Amino acid sequence: MIRRHKARAIAVLVLALAGAGVGTYYATKSSSADYELTAATSGTVQQTVSATATIEAINQASVNFAVAGRVTSVPVSVGQTVTAGEVLATIDPSTLQATVAEDQAQVATDQAKLDDDESGESVASAEQELTTDTQQVTLEQQDISNDQTNLTETNDSNAVALAQAQNAVTDAQSKLTSDETADSAQESEDEEAVGTAESTLETCEQTDNPATMNPPCANEAQDQNAVSSAEEKVATDSETAADTTTSDQQAIQVDQLSLQATQVKNAQAVTAAQQALANAQVSLQDDEQDIATANTTLADDKAGLGPTIEADEASIEGASVTLSAAELSLSEATLTSPIAGTVTAVSTEVGNPVTAGATTLGSSSSSSSSSSSTSSSSGTGSSGTGSSGSSSTGLFEIVGTATYEAQASITGSDVSEVKVGDQADITLTGSATPIYGTVSSIGIVASVSSGVASFPVVIGVTGTPSGLYSGMSANTSIIVLQHSDVLTVPSSAVHTLGTESFVYVLKGGKEVEHTVGVGAVGTTLTQITSGLKSGQDVVLANLSTPLSTGTSSTGGLGGLGSSGFTGLGGAGLGGGGAVRFGGGGGGFTGAR
Repeated sequence: MIRRHKARAIAVLVLALAGAGVGTYYATKSSSADYELTAATSGTVQQTVSATATIEAINQASVNFAVAGRVTSVPVSVGQTVTAGEVLATIDPSTLQATVAEDQAQVATDQAKLDDDESGESVASAEQELTTDTQQVTLEQQDISNDQTNLTETNDSNAVALAQAQNAVTDAQSKLTSDETADSAQESEDEEAVGTAESTLETCEQTDNPATMNPPCANEAQDQNAVSSAEEKVATDSETAADTTTSDQQAIQVDQLSLQATQVKNAQAVTAAQQALANAQVSLQDDEQDIATANTTLADDKAGLGPTIEADEASIEGASVTLSAAELSLSEATLTSPIAGTVTAVSTEVGNPVTAGATTLGSSSSSSSSSSSTSSSSGTGSSGTGSSGSSSTGLFEIVGTATYEAQASITGSDVSEVKVGDQADITLTGSATPIYGTVSSIGIVASVSSGVASFPVVIGVTGTPSGLYSGMSANTSIIVLQHSDVLTVPSSAVHTLGTESFVYVLKGGKEVEHTVGVGAVGTTLTQITSGLKSGQDVVLANLSTPLSTGTSSTGGLGGLGSSGFTGLGGAGLGGGGAVRFGGGGGGFTGAR
């Protein structure tokens, strides 16, 4: 947003012509003739909602709730005299209050989204997501490198383990062969020893022959023992060889099983390493796709930030209208009399359910509806008849004296500010003297024209002022906020940029921005809650700034009176032509 300094060019002569219109805004000249200053002073600030209206005469009312509910109080009875705005009945507001709370939460949610989008949260989030995805790709690439290294190491380790297992089998087979060779040699040796011992015994036995008268063999017993020993050794060595062979064969089987287990384990390890590598490669592809998506999202967020903010603002506008309608419905939980008069019928009581209905106002020539609801009421009793001859059924029938009302409409942005019972100034077209009234009803269904929602408002005229006729047009100012005895400056001296408000003060002969806190903002005066002290001067106009040479200029010297004035343009006042200064901060228009 571009900061704009409101133009303040006006001649001292024109200020003097303002007369009483200047009032509390009397501008004191600074030591430099280039500026007009005004002092912050104590005053009353009225914040109003303005609308055009049509005057209508009324003399009776058929009154219904504009919303549905269950009646909780009926403080009036038949024959009782009531004033405009007096409470006739109330309904349980809990459901309406819940709706208001929900709508308030929706407005807050929409506002938070707008704040996030305006601060670039979506773009920042997309950038963070891109950064995260990029970091993840780096990690996956490192994982792939680690998995490839692990696969290589697994293959190397498997090769070593397999070679060791194969060597163990070879060694066991070699040992079996060696043991079989040794056992064979031992068996031959043992058989040879047996043969030798048997041969020795046989020789000995041959010498012991009585027929030949040979002497007996002296070593026969010894030779027999030698044969037995040799035979026993053969048996023992044969058994030992069998045991050794069996042990060697078992060792071979164990080593072969170990070799098979090593082969299986190696295959599993390789499969696991290959699967880990494949998974990492898939994850890398996914993360690379995430980066592409994040880049697209970031580009979309950057490109769509403007439309997104516009959509957010539209959502807030819609939610605010819904909230205003809900708040208005909540206010309609209290039913008030639209006119002063006498209650002639009461058709409900505490505990009765009621549906939304229309309040109708009748006159000698016409009847009109003060509520925008079009559904029928739930009254179950008597009906009131206007002097027009038409009959209607209401929860309450009220007959009044010759009274008038102002029928107006206000925008959806203003409806939440206006409440039943608010005071209003009514100025008839062509008149400078206002009459007064009180808001008696606010419609809950808007009419929409060119995208702008408007709600009907009925203002009951106070008293019986003369000169009123049905159909007269008027301007109304509904007082929605009033603060008395507060520090004020002219509204035209206050500038607002976003959520910051400031005034200009003179320092060293130059205008300097001075931040202030703002309370109620009226047409003429603005309440200052902080930043200024009573009597402190602020810049009202810079007389050295020439008037715009265009057909109009906004932000002129407002706050110089309630009705404004017209001055003649001259030298230094825009190059000729008429210059009109609107009252109450309304700015000015200049014609060449």
